[in-house]
Amino acid sequence: MYQKKLGGTRLTLAAVLREFFEVNSKSYEPLFTTGYLSCEQGQWKVSRKKPDDLPKYYSDLAAKIANETEVAEMPEPEAFASRFNREWTSRCFSPSRKAYGDQEDDILFKSKSDDYKCFSNFFPTLIFLRMKGDENLSFLTKFYFCLEIPYMARQAASLDLAKAKELSVFTDPGKVKTAMQKLREEHGKEIRDEEKLALMRQLLQKKFTQNPVLADYLKNTKKRQLVEDTSSSFWGRGDEGTGENWLGKLLMQQRATLS
Repeated sequence: MYQKKLGGTRLTLAAVLREFFEVNSKSYEPLFTTGYLSCEQGQWKVSRKKPDDLPKYYSDLAAKIANETEVAEMPEPEAFASRFNREWTSRCFSPSRKAYGDQEDDILFKSKSDDYKCFSNFFPTLIFLRMKGDENLSFLTKFYFCLEIPYMARQAASLDLAKAKELSVFTDPGKVKTAMQKLREEHGKEIRDEEKLALMRQLLQKKFTQNPVLADYLKNTKKRQLVEDTSSSFWGRGDEGTGENWLGKLLMQQRATLS
């Protein structure tokens, strides 16, 4: 179906994704049941052959989407992100049922924890962010590979617009975090806590409204305490276990909106 309809022209990623999105128009329909995308010499094609490494397929495709300007201009980008993430996450991430129920013990999470890594800002999930008002920040209206990247790019925009644009196309959260730390040192300026919390709250809302699988997982943790198990004394519990755990707190606030 897609080969017949899309064949014969040099297709961009945006054109192919738009066609998938429009043909499989119902929100509950998977995007890639009738074919998978591949790129050969700049030409995007549709194949019925299932990729040998499905997690890598989705991860590579998400990275391409995050760096393709035309994709951000497709209709209903938030709805597209939600459907793409539902398929990507459900096929490639097996959430632990240990998070479910009314247990009293805390859930400790970090980017490398197998069971709860999805609560980390490093967890890969498409996020579409739309900037409004300031034309100088219009370049930040795009898809992102994970939450950490728009978080750092938005902060960078208050220091150096050119650097913010550079960070916005990163797909490695560790590298974008390191680059932002270096930028802060160069400018000798820290972002106010109130601004960091407001931005993080907004991005967490985007993350979970645009990924229904993660939203269900977060909701099913019920009233358990969520604690970021990192050395950060602001976002996590810190080395001494006495940190403010703001990421955990904001996640629990987001969970309350899902109940």
